[in-house]
Amino acid sequence: MPPQSIADIQSAIPQILEQVPYLKLLVLFGSRARGDHFPSSDWDFALLFDEELRQQYEPGRSWNCYRSWSVLQQILDLGDDEMDWVDLKNASDLLAHEIARDGVAIYENELGLFEQFRQESLMTPQQLKSNSP
Repeated sequence: MPPQSIADIQSAIPQILEQVPYLKLLVLFGSRARGDHFPSSDWDFALLFDEELRQQYEPGRSWNCYRSWSVLQQILDLGDDEMDWVDLKNASDLLAHEIARDGVAIYENELGLFEQFRQESLMTPQQLKSNSP
């Protein structure tokens, strides 16, 4: 059954870490994090990985972040149209700002990692204005 709450996702973290032990940070963002979602709203996740650790677990494999996405999708029982994700390492400045502003940390492998991301990613109103399309 798909998650109904943030607590449902948090309870799945041990299963996720069994298959993606190099996960550093998992953040819920978007309407479900803000609390203004509809029952049909998708789940938006931002992920950050420990690349050195990943290479220990998957030596010789080229990086395939879709594997991690599919693990989340399978464990959380979400369909393709029910979940979106972004690799924080590749997020635009504007998207990183939105994640930092509205996101809820579901998992961090080091206490304070999400707060550090927030401090680095939140933009001033002037920066936002210059980054607007």
